[in-house]
Amino acid sequence: MNPRQRSAILVVILFALALAMGLGFGTARPGGGGVNPLSSTTPPNGEPSPAPKVVVVARGVNSSYLYESSSYPTIPSYMLVPLNGIRVALSDLNREGDSFRTRAPAITLRTNATGMAYVMVAPGNYSATVSGPNFSLNTTLFLVDNTTTTIHLELDPSASAVKTMSVVSPDVLASVEPGTKISALLGTQSAPDTGFAELLGYGPTTAADGIGLAQYAVNATVVGSYPGAQGYWAVLSPSGSYPTYPSSGLVLFQFTPSLQVKTTVG
Repeated sequence: MNPRQRSAILVVILFALALAMGLGFGTARPGGGGVNPLSSTTPPNGEPSPAPKVVVVARGVNSSYLYESSSYPTIPSYMLVPLNGIRVALSDLNREGDSFRTRAPAITLRTNATGMAYVMVAPGNYSATVSGPNFSLNTTLFLVDNTTTTIHLELDPSASAVKTMSVVSPDVLASVEPGTKISALLGTQSAPDTGFAELLGYGPTTAADGIGLAQYAVNATVVGSYPGAQGYWAVLSPSGSYPTYPSSGLVLFQFTPSLQVKTTVG
């Protein structure tokens, strides 16, 4: 056998060995190296893991049901309406130890006309701040893949009967008071909370068919209170100018926000 024949036979043997090794270990992937199953984001069934979903549902009592809602320990669903513009800020707690420059910015959501908001985020621990014009609440969310976390916000009214009310006009000459103040004697033995409130009642009106009563509502802020002989006096600062104030059937409503968080798979 001449040297050229021996060389040809050697080439064939080397090709056969290379082919056998390729069949035994599989075709190499571009970039080199095999896939590490510990770092794969694909579960055994071959479907990619969906990111965590956060859903916000915000509801409050319809103003036309305020009087009726005060007689229910739990507000019926037909009295609730969607709350638009509720703000939800999500901040990644896993980045709390980082510097200000590298900290992940908050994700901000606002509910739409249906009272809902929706977002998909990365897994992790988040602080959630739910706020409206007159309240702010905080909670913590633990978000993992393939879950839906729903934040339910509800503004529940609490009613206090008003025994008597007096309207104090500003002292124009001395310019002591910046605006009108209302003192309302509540039939309670505990001080009301400061914050947003709504004063409802009836007052005289001149209708086309004669003199009657109309319902009036005054949006105000409880700025303070003090005890009296027959209960607590609430000091109210109206949010604007009201030409007519209610004078009978007075009830002061304050609104307490509550959060309920539920997590489901999928």
